[in-house]
Amino acid sequence: MVISRSKLNTFVFGIMMFLLATTNLFFVEVASVKISIYILFALFGMFFLSLLNNRIPNFYSDSAFLILMFMIISSVINFTDLKYTSVIYSFLFLVLFIYYKNTHEIYVSKRQVVNILKAIFYSYFIVLIISQILVFFDLVALKTEIQGYYLLHGPLGIIYDESKSLYRYSSLSSEPSYACIIVIVIYYLLNNLITKRKEKLILMSILFFMVFSFKSTIGIILILVLAISFLKLNYRQLFYILITSILLILIISIFEIGTNSILRFKKLLSLLFSFDGNFLQNLNSIDSSAYFRVAPFFYYIEKIDFLDLHFYLGYGANASQSYFSRLLFPNHPEMIFSPQFLPGFLYDYGFFGALLVVYAIFKKVARRSVFEILLILLTLLNSNFNTQLFWFVVTCLFINKAFLLKQLSHEHTH
Repeated sequence: MVISRSKLNTFVFGIMMFLLATTNLFFVEVASVKISIYILFALFGMFFLSLLNNRIPNFYSDSAFLILMFMIISSVINFTDLKYTSVIYSFLFLVLFIYYKNTHEIYVSKRQVVNILKAIFYSYFIVLIISQILVFFDLVALKTEIQGYYLLHGPLGIIYDESKSLYRYSSLSSEPSYACIIVIVIYYLLNNLITKRKEKLILMSILFFMVFSFKSTIGIILILVLAISFLKLNYRQLFYILITSILLILIISIFEIGTNSILRFKKLLSLLFSFDGNFLQNLNSIDSSAYFRVAPFFYYIEKIDFLDLHFYLGYGANASQSYFSRLLFPNHPEMIFSPQFLPGFLYDYGFFGALLVVYAIFKKVARRSVFEILLILLTLLNSNFNTQLFWFVVTCLFINKAFLLKQLSHEHTH
């Protein structure tokens, strides 16, 4: 039996997308660097696709090439402070994205993309169900990498918060917020690509169940904005929804009802409107995960020097890790903090580098809808450039935009 070139392209593309979405799978640790299964397979995938199709994508005409050139310039300037493995990872992610674009545009059909996304979505759901069964029957062995740390981890994305006596889940992802962003962006694409109403309702039900189980404030925010964006409301209707939302928040506040993530969301809203001078300290006491996403950006803004060349070109690849680790853990030098894109990438590659990436995303990848803008913002606050979450979101939004442009082009020609 001979397998067609199209099927081989789809198979390799599908495996690469699946591994890109599974941020909890690591293969081996070398020199304190976790090498993911995704990177290892993706290297093989690039080589295989090049041989299979007898062609290499045109790198020079792509925005990713401009970003790569800027990274090289910044690295040359900061060669004494940069981490070379970080530069290599950035190069790999950029090249892989170009391969994704090339393979998707030429060889992978809309139906095949839908099947790949469904496989990832249902895999997250199945692993979540299995992990919940393990917890229900008390079959989980929990451990922590840091002695005395309040978060304990088990297999299949099981997380136990000792400070709150609460189980949380992240399925095939490395943390609940990552899992929420991944399943929500998949649902967003599937809702745009499939037409059967019954199938959409099934996917929506599973999505709500997963986001509820992951217990992430980011998930709740994205779900609410996504739901409102689907309604295509006028200003009067949006005003009514805003009033209803305020009333619901008041009810939750008065009667203390809702899940742990909803209550955390309520406390965050109260904090935002409290005008308290100790905002960061209060945020840390309410939601430590939110604190570690927001505090580094506050600290970065406080230290900005517009006359310093480093503000524009950065301090070097991965220099932000040691800098923000010292700021956030001044009394614990053994603790390591890996900052998100905002402000990690800003610190590493400067204002011009970050501006170039954000411009490329909105020019080539994302549409200017409220949901996609919020999704990108939360992704930048939740992950850095050299993370699978960042590139999964970028790849999915690019695919979504490409299919919508094709659909519009088809409608105009007919």
